[in-house]
Amino acid sequence: IYDVEDTEQAAFLAMEFVDGMSLESLLARTGTLRLELALPLIVQISRGLEAAHNAGVIHCDIKPANILLGRDGGIKVTDFGIARSAVRNTGSLSGTFGTPGYLPPEALGSAAFTPMADLFGVGAMFYELLTGGPPHMGKNPQETLVKTVTMAPVSVREINRSVPPAVDQIILGLLEKDPKRRHPVSARELADEYEVVVLDKGRG
Repeated sequence: IYDVEDTEQAAFLAMEFVDGMSLESLLARTGTLRLELALPLIVQISRGLEAAHNAGVIHCDIKPANILLGRDGGIKVTDFGIARSAVRNTGSLSGTFGTPGYLPPEALGSAAFTPMADLFGVGAMFYELLTGGPPHMGKNPQETLVKTVTMAPVSVREINRSVPPAVDQIILGLLEKDPKRRHPVSARELADEYEVVVLDKGRG
C-alpha cells in the first residue's frame, strides 16, 4: 500500500499495479505446469510467505487466485484480507474461513491457525500445478472439506510420473493432516529444500 486517502467523496487505497495475470488464470489456460516452471514459482511464493511469517502475519488463504504473476517476472502473494496475527493470539477463530481444497484440516476444528496452515496451502497449490487439481476435491465445498479431514491425498507421482520422488515427498509432507507432523516446518525451510531440487535439476 503506497497511500491511504479518506475524503468526503470517497476513501481509497493506492496500491502497486501488477501487469500480468493470476496463477489461477494461467492454470485455466495450461491445466498444469511443467516441473521446471512450477518449482521456481513455489520457491518465490515460499520466500514471500517467509517474509510474512517473520513479520508475524499468517495469510490464511493461499491458493492460485491469490498469486499474481507479473510480466516482468515478479511474483506477488496477494489478498491478505483474512490474514491473522501470529503474535497476538488471533489464530483460533469460530467458523470456517478460506477456500475449500486449500484449507488445512485444523481450520475446520478448534485448533489454532498457525504458519503451518499456509504451508498446507502451498502443498495443495503445488499439487495442483503438477496434477491439474487440488489433492482433495468433492462435488461441493462441504464434500471437499470432509475429504480434507478424512482422506489421505493420492501421491503426485501416481498422477504425474515425471515428478521426482523428492518433490512428491515434500508435497505429501506439507499435506500432513496433523500440523505438528507437517514438514518442512517453515516457509524458509520449504524454499531452501525446493531450491536444492532446482539446483539438482539444473545440474542434470
